[in-house]
Amino acid sequence: MNIKSYKINYTPQYGGSINIDPTNNEIFLSINQNRQNINKISKELLNIIENLDRLFTLLIRYKSSNKSDKRNMLNDIYDLGKKITKNKNETTDSILGKDFYSYFMSSSVKKIKKIDIHEILDVDSVNKDRYDFYFNEIKEFFNVRIEIYMEKINRLFDIKLSNRLYKFNNSDKNLLESKYYDINFNLNNLYKKFKNSI
Repeated sequence: MNIKSYKINYTPQYGGSINIDPTNNEIFLSINQNRQNINKISKELLNIIENLDRLFTLLIRYKSSNKSDKRNMLNDIYDLGKKITKNKNETTDSILGKDFYSYFMSSSVKKIKKIDIHEILDVDSVNKDRYDFYFNEIKEFFNVRIEIYMEKINRLFDIKLSNRLYKFNNSDKNLLESKYYDINFNLNNLYKKFKNSI
């Protein structure tokens, strides 16, 4: 009888091992569920931080711009807010809340034309004042919420990856600590960016 041996080189994405069931000689993969959950939840939270960072970058661009066409820049902000809303999931729902979605889904900026106002008024000045009003409104929207977002992100991380839910081994704990550092590092940078630049 010929017996063939095979060498399997495979590293599961989230950690784990390849095992053989001695009752039927079947090979099966055992995935480390703890690592999978740590990576999944961390990725979702980092995506929220990244999207907020992109919104703040657009706000900074508006604030520092002297271009006359600020309406399109504002609509870029609203469009990104709409895109975040359309791609929402359970985690973004928990962090951003319904007020974020209702605010951005109902917002846009239209340009006032000369025919729409009294002829003695300077239409360009009127539009500039309106655009600055919209900008300050968006800024205030985030100003009263950014610390709430930060608190929610940290709390959700702690709740969903609690030691009471999972039995973490040393490798899991190292990964958890690394992800926690990444999230807080990015959160602190996001906070500084908003407070110092917008």
